[in-house]
Amino acid sequence: MVGAVGFDAYRCYVRRAIYLMQDAGPMPTKGQHVVPNGGKWSVRRAGASRVSGTFVTQQEAIERARELAKNQSTELYVHGRDGRIRERTSYGADPVPSKG
Repeated sequence: MVGAVGFDAYRCYVRRAIYLMQDAGPMPTKGQHVVPNGGKWSVRRAGASRVSGTFVTQQEAIERARELAKNQSTELYVHGRDGRIRERTSYGADPVPSKG
């Protein structure tokens, strides 16, 4: 009988999760990240294990990442030398129009 109670709790949890996902709207797409890489700069898609390209300057990497982000309607994240995100630009369809 304990298994049935556990199953009911799990089923309730799954229903709640489905409800919340439906209410949240579409899942965000993956963005392009410009990251430091051994003295150079790399472009990496979020979640990817390999880089899309490696460049001598950060500006070259940003230009390539911007092209990819625009083509894929995603976000562009530019990281500083310390690895922290210092700039973010959206090239996707914004779900809420901005004011002003």
